[in-house]
Amino acid sequence: MLPLLSLGHWGRGGRQTRPDITIAATCMADHPAFTAFWMLGSLVASILGGRTESGFELNGLSAIVFFASIIASFVVFNKHLGGTISNRLLKAKR
Repeated sequence: MLPLLSLGHWGRGGRQTRPDITIAATCMADHPAFTAFWMLGSLVASILGGRTESGFELNGLSAIVFFASIIASFVVFNKHLGGTISNRLLKAKR
């Protein structure tokens, strides 16, 4: 039985060439990364003065620093460490 939303690849003759990884599993594995990005946003806001009563707000320089650090983390993880945190947790190769 195959999961409904699958990221697996199929080779010749209907044989699967790598293990099935469901979208749900990928989303669950991405949760720590999203939490880390929220914490990073809070840290950037604290340093650059973007804290508010209801949390934080990133505008101007703080938003640029935040988004640049997210992009840099994806580049570093994918290029030098073999994939994002969720890819490494699921042992998925992209």
